Amino acid sequence: MRSDVHEGRALLYEANSTRVLPVDDKDLMGKVYRALATLNAAASLAYRGAVPLAWILDYWHHNLREVQLGYELAVQSRESWRPMPWPDLTRLITDAQSYRCPACLSLSPQSAVETERPSMPPEP
Repeated sequence: MRSDVHEGRALLYEANSTRVLPVDDKDLMGKVYRALATLNAAASLAYRGAVPLAWILDYWHHNLREVQLGYELAVQSRESWRPMPWPDLTRLITDAQSYRCPACLSLSPQSAVETERPSMPPEP
């Protein structure tokens, strides 16, 4: 992963505790936007069947949950000039909220009742 994308993800995670993004710093926000664009590209590939959705969610659901607040803050910072950025990422973050991977299920038996793994999208 490119270092600027990694730094952008770190800023998104940090927003969970600070409740803010560095919106006045154009360079840092550029890193945040690149990180979100990268995650949106992965989401786009998953929802179009190029990458298994279950694979993305198995490995990234906890991380996606952790970037949700930062994502929402980034969307707010862009609303004036782009009303619906990263549409596939929006859906992926929503799916990650209720997703339970096999490891999650083994840690919390009650989770098995709450959620099933998503089925693969239909072939194009």
